[in-house]
Amino acid sequence: MTIVLIGLSWNAGYVLCGATVILIHNISDIFLQGAKLINYWDESSLAATFVFLGCVVTWAPLRLFHYYPVLVYHAWASVTGRGLELPVATFILESLLTVLYPLHLYWFYLMLIVMKNAVSGVQKDIREDDAEVEQVVKKTKKHD
Repeated sequence: MTIVLIGLSWNAGYVLCGATVILIHNISDIFLQGAKLINYWDESSLAATFVFLGCVVTWAPLRLFHYYPVLVYHAWASVTGRGLELPVATFILESLLTVLYPLHLYWFYLMLIVMKNAVSGVQKDIREDDAEVEQVVKKTKKHD
């Protein structure tokens, strides 16, 4: 979705908007990729928890507090009242920017669960819950 946002921002003439999307997303991604790398290297490493904490600490202000109130609000404010004189790409861009924010909220919720598990010492992947449910559903279907 980020690639589409950057392409549409260039197409609609909002290059600054696209550059801001890149900046906001890439800062916390550095910490996320670093935490994944350290975790794959040594699962019991405390360093992965600290690097992941850096991801959470940069995620919250950038993607939750600066992304929507600053970027999305100003993008919508710039097109309000201009009507149909704007290209369709502008309206698609605005819609995608708006849809991305609930995804940020959901991902942040998942990050908080992972952080809670890491601090409490639980070595469990939160994605395993879904796999267990799917296995139970498959077993019950086989018996029916």
